[in-house]
Amino acid sequence: MKEVIIHPGTRAELIDSPIPTPQAHQLLIKVAVTGINQKDWKFPDWTSASINQGDDIAGTIHTMGPDVKDFKPGDRVAALHQLGAPGGSYAEYAVAWDYTTFHIPSFLSFEGNAPSLPACSCPKTKTRPLPHSTLTPFSTEASTLPLPSTTAALALYHNLHLPLPTSPASTPLPLIIHNASSAVGSFAIKLATASKIHPIIAICGAGAPYVNTLLSPSLGDRIIDYRNGSSAIIQGIKDGVQNAGCEAVNHAFDATTADGSWRQLADAMDGKRAITFVLFEWQGKEMPAGMDLTQTQVGMIHGDEKAAAMRDFASMYFGLLSKGLEDGWMAPHPHRVFDGGLESGIQEALLELKAGKASAVKFVMPV
Repeated sequence: MKEVIIHPGTRAELIDSPIPTPQAHQLLIKVAVTGINQKDWKFPDWTSASINQGDDIAGTIHTMGPDVKDFKPGDRVAALHQLGAPGGSYAEYAVAWDYTTFHIPSFLSFEGNAPSLPACSCPKTKTRPLPHSTLTPFSTEASTLPLPSTTAALALYHNLHLPLPTSPASTPLPLIIHNASSAVGSFAIKLATASKIHPIIAICGAGAPYVNTLLSPSLGDRIIDYRNGSSAIIQGIKDGVQNAGCEAVNHAFDATTADGSWRQLADAMDGKRAITFVLFEWQGKEMPAGMDLTQTQVGMIHGDEKAAAMRDFASMYFGLLSKGLEDGWMAPHPHRVFDGGLESGIQEALLELKAGKASAVKFVMPV
């Protein structure tokens, strides 16, 4: 099969590789579309490793390993690949664990055109797509979901211990989401809304028009523009909490962890609160004593010292994700399709991500 390896320096290389063999509880998926994430260009530079970095899979089950239940060959599925393991989604075939795989609902697509999907819209753009890329509102939706939505779920429900949609909040529960227009931040808003967590204080920039479609101002939700500077962010958070009639905000998800975002949140929350971060830049920095600070890494879903518990969490969440899509409270992220082929398409997308050209949109590519 054809496979793309990402090297340090954001260089994509197309190679020939053997088709993987799925092990127990694994699925071999014929990839229709792969998602493309920020980490895919960052990790090679951080680790000096050259591997297939693709982790968002949408396609059909080709074969299965032993002990797989509830799936069969030919099923349309989306899945989260185990980060750093062989069998990534930048290839014709990819491998995923059964507990991080879900069936794609009939109304959702992974390729071609699909019926209009409620609550899913792409931001308007005044710029023309570059060569080999198109903006489409209702194609390749499924590949936008696995990695960013799982990251958001881990942040809210595992690290911040917020109520699940199955047992939603019954009283006001303020939540700050920094970088709310990113795929991770937007999925956090969707999950929080399903859990009846309000007010949501969403910090974003140019992606504000899209974020605004996800919020409920009548419940105290509001947007803060990070481009106005740290002082405006801190004051905006405090004003948002006060205007919603709440005494304090105790939970924050920093889905950017850059440019001093950690300090903005800590100062606005007056210490002794819970913040979870997607990146490591906050570590080693001076932070108020008594704060519950955690790291949200999507790779933890596939195992750590509490591997069995994480598998249980993954099974719960992927079942919840599938139900959310069916019930309509979960929807894919706006996306941009790159169709230049495995090597050149992925290379182009990664370079645009690296240049900061993605706002309120996720990059995906048919394989």
